[in-house]
Amino acid sequence: MRGFTLLELLLVLFVLGVILGSAMVLAGRFDPGPTGLRAAAAAFFASSRDRARASGHPVVVEIEPEEGGYGRLRRLVHRTVLEASFEPGPAGARGLEP
Repeated sequence: MRGFTLLELLLVLFVLGVILGSAMVLAGRFDPGPTGLRAAAAAFFASSRDRARASGHPVVVEIEPEEGGYGRLRRLVHRTVLEASFEPGPAGARGLEP
């Protein structure tokens, strides 16, 4: 019977893993170019709009410029944490004393 030993198969799998792993690292470093950046920014703005519509809270998108002509997009979702009234009307209506 002819075949491969377990050690040979494991060695081939290891080499393939190293090659594919390094290819994935290198593929992630490629510049997406203007078309890719435009598509990513459009998707970010669309998801921000959808989040504002779904949650009912205002969403602010900030653009922070960086060196090299690129910038960072940041999404801020403003949610009401506390609602307080210092008017005498509502407190008196609930039977609360100032």
